[in-house]
Amino acid sequence: MRSPKSRVRGFTLIELLVVIAIIAILVALLLPAVQQAREAARRSQCQNNLKQIGLAFHNYESTYRRLPMCIISGECNGLAWGANSTAFDDDGFNWTASILPYVDQTPAYNALSTSPWWGKFGATELYANSVGNPATGAIIPGCEKSIPLFKCPSSILPLYVPATFTVPGNTVAGTTSTVRSIGWPVCDYKTAGGSCYGDDGIIQKNCEVPGGHLFADVVDGLSNVIMVAESAQVTTNTNPTLGGTGVQDWPTLYATNGDDEMARVNGRTSAPINNGVNLNRMAASVNDDAAFSSHIGGAQFVFADGSVHFLSENINIQVYCNMHSINDGNALGDY
Repeated sequence: MRSPKSRVRGFTLIELLVVIAIIAILVALLLPAVQQAREAARRSQCQNNLKQIGLAFHNYESTYRRLPMCIISGECNGLAWGANSTAFDDDGFNWTASILPYVDQTPAYNALSTSPWWGKFGATELYANSVGNPATGAIIPGCEKSIPLFKCPSSILPLYVPATFTVPGNTVAGTTSTVRSIGWPVCDYKTAGGSCYGDDGIIQKNCEVPGGHLFADVVDGLSNVIMVAESAQVTTNTNPTLGGTGVQDWPTLYATNGDDEMARVNGRTSAPINNGVNLNRMAASVNDDAAFSSHIGGAQFVFADGSVHFLSENINIQVYCNMHSINDGNALGDY
C-alpha cells in the first residue's frame, strides 16, 4: 500500500503578521540605541578633530612665538593705526590656513603662502574684484579642497557653501548673501575672539592685536580660556515664519569672506551656546557670534591648554563669558 503524501504546512497570514509585528518592535527598540552609538562615534571624532587643532595651535605658537591671527590682514593696508585701518579686515586668509603645516597639510600651505593673495589686506574681496565678481563665487586658487579635520561628522552643514540653503526652521530655501563665498569649503570650527567684556579673547585679527596674542598674554591661565569652538551654523536675515530670504555668515575654510563671524565666536551673554534653539530651529538664532553644534545639549571647545571639553548649553552664562576672556580675573568655579 502506498503511504499518503505528507502535506507541508506553511505560515498562515496571521502568523506572518505576528512575526512582522515582532520584528518591527525589535527594530523600534534597537534603532535609538544604534543612533546613539553612531552619534557617540561622531562626537568622538569631532573631539579628536579639536584635539588636533589645539595641538596645531601650540606647535604654531612654539614656532612663531605668536598665536595665529583670526584673519590675516597684512599691515592693515599700510595705513596708520586707526586711519580706516579696518576697511577690509574681515576679508582674507584666516587661522585655518595658518595651521595647515601642523595638521599634515604642508603642500596646501605651501601653495597658499606663495600665492600673491597671501597676507594681502582684504584678500578675498580684492580677488573677487580681480576676476569680475562672478555670480557663482570667487575661490582663490588653492582653496578648493575640503579637509575632513575641519568638519564635524555630526554637522548638518554641507561640505561647500551652496548658492541656496534651507536653514532648519525656515520653510523655503534662502540665497547666500555673500556671493563670493559660494563654492568655498565649509569649516565647522571657529576661534574665540571676545567675551561680554569686549574683544578680549585669545585669537584676534591683526588690526585688533597686531601680530596676534601669545600664550604669555593669557593672564587667567590656559586651562581657563576657550581658544576654539564648534560653530556649525549659518544665520538668516528674515524671520523664519516668513520663509527666509537670505543666508549669511557661512563659516569657511582657508579664508573669511566679509564677516568675522565666519571665523570666530564670542562669549557674550546675548550669544549662549546653541543660541537658545535646537538644531531644527537654527533659523531662529538671532546671534551670529554664538558657538553652535549638532550635538544634543551643548558643544565642544578647545581650551588654551589644548584640552577639549563638552560644555552644556545650560552653563551659567557669566561663567561662559569669563571663559572667553584672557584677563577678566574671575574664578570659573564648577561648570
